[in-house]
Amino acid sequence: MGAAYVEAAMRLATYERIEDGSIFGGIPGFAGLWVSAETEDACRRELRDALEGWITLRTASHTPLPPVRHSSQG
Repeated sequence: MGAAYVEAAMRLATYERIEDGSIFGGIPGFAGLWVSAETEDACRRELRDALEGWITLRTASHTPLPPVRHSSQG
């Protein structure tokens, strides 16, 4: 798992402005992985950081990672 997995997962990310005006970001299929920030750019950066930590925790606990389509796969 590496940069290609992170990039592929980040392409799946969704962002939505929520009631308090902040941006909520998550990745469908990545349970419990979400962040909120004041701007979409900040949300994207925080989501990437959270994703990297999420991958580390799942890998350490031998929990499978969700499949994502890498750009080299078509």
